[in-house]
Amino acid sequence: MSFKIDINKSIVYDIESYPNLFSMSYCLSTDTNKKSIIEISQRKNELKKIINLLDKLHDKNWVMVGFNNGDYDWTILDWVYKNSDDLLYLSGVEAAKKINDFNNYWFNYLQKDRLS
Repeated sequence: MSFKIDINKSIVYDIESYPNLFSMSYCLSTDTNKKSIIEISQRKNELKKIINLLDKLHDKNWVMVGFNNGDYDWTILDWVYKNSDDLLYLSGVEAAKKINDFNNYWFNYLQKDRLS
């Protein structure tokens, strides 16, 4: 099976999750290498930017490309998206902690069986 990715409709991205910081870095154009970073932390809560970006990518049928995307990054982002209504009412550091709690749950319980 093979499939072709339209490089003009793809986003290369990565996420990081810590108890006090969640970030998503991405590049919409590999030609210009212009990068953006979205942050959820004590300094700022840009959760709405993540939600808006995911909505736009979905509406335009873009493909999200990342290292370990299927087993990690997308799983965490999907959880963030599905729980955004609750996360929006929290401070940035509280939201980052909730995301990191799920991140730890994912590694320690949900993915544990897959890795053994």
